[in-house]
Amino acid sequence: MNKTKIMLRIMANPKISAVGGALLITFILCFYSPYRLEDTQTAIFPAITLVAVLIAPFRSLKLRAVVFFLLLMVWAASALHIRGYFFSFDESIVARLDDDPQEIVARALLVRSNQISTQYGFPGFQLIQRYFSGAEAERWSNEHPQALMLVTGNPYWMKVYLPRGEGVLRLAKFTAPFGGELKLLLDPVFLNLPAAPYELSRHFLAFISQSREASRRLFATADTTRSPQEFEDAAYGFYEAAHIDGQWKSHEPRGYALFALGNMKMLAALAAGDFLEGEVRCASDFYRRAAGAVAGAKTPGLKAAILNNIALAEALLADGEKDYRQVGKWLEESRRIASVSGDLIAAGAALDNLKQMREGGVL
Repeated sequence: MNKTKIMLRIMANPKISAVGGALLITFILCFYSPYRLEDTQTAIFPAITLVAVLIAPFRSLKLRAVVFFLLLMVWAASALHIRGYFFSFDESIVARLDDDPQEIVARALLVRSNQISTQYGFPGFQLIQRYFSGAEAERWSNEHPQALMLVTGNPYWMKVYLPRGEGVLRLAKFTAPFGGELKLLLDPVFLNLPAAPYELSRHFLAFISQSREASRRLFATADTTRSPQEFEDAAYGFYEAAHIDGQWKSHEPRGYALFALGNMKMLAALAAGDFLEGEVRCASDFYRRAAGAVAGAKTPGLKAAILNNIALAEALLADGEKDYRQVGKWLEESRRIASVSGDLIAAGAALDNLKQMREGGVL
């Protein structure tokens, strides 16, 4: 009996047809469930599989068991894939967005960002079919330091989480001329990015990914004699992101890019070993412009980091008691904002910097 006749006999069985139709309708109705689509389908798939195997025209119980086991293996593999267990995570990751059950916005973001990245030769983007709450996204970032960024949020406002990279901390330590060990904050936990205008946000993500990858390559080597030009090259994407003009709904993305540029200038000055004044002045200018672009209420971690780093740059340039008093005010404000928001790393860095400067006799 050929396959066509077998299929016709199965379809002619009213019991099988009715149950099969009911299962198909159940699976389709998952799209209208109040729960996440992947969670609903993952939960009901084993039950659907069991019913399908029980009504299948198999005479052998052993064959039914084998088929059911194989289908469960497929189910398990699919569930793990949806949650991202088979990804390499060495690029930028786009997660499922709130209010986007069909992934229309997330996939459009993925496609356009990859088009831009391909055009410029930047790192690519991957889609992980998983929704993240804020706490889950932060935990995932800590567990996957190799990822360049994790994009979550909704179709209107995205949250971009910033894993620090393997072996890279959120801060850099250096010894100031007055003897204290100061802490420069390198990245906030996340930043807010308006989804529209779409071309602006897509280009911003592509440029940021380039510099984040380039800066990681720069610090992955054991060479400690990096030149200012190497830092300049690694900061290319940050520079371009800071100068994307358009009708932004928020200046925060530009503020983050300026903050990152300030960090690259400060790190270049520190790598030189003698605090290159020109680099420090450039860093201070970038930090000041970033502070004007970022509202502390929306992203307190970023605001606190900017104020902390302005203080450190100005401490290296300070000339007299008046300058140091202003440095102290910036650090106090950084500590206050970070403490209120619960950012213990940023709050601790600002507090330690205040303590070191007081012990060094400049505050």
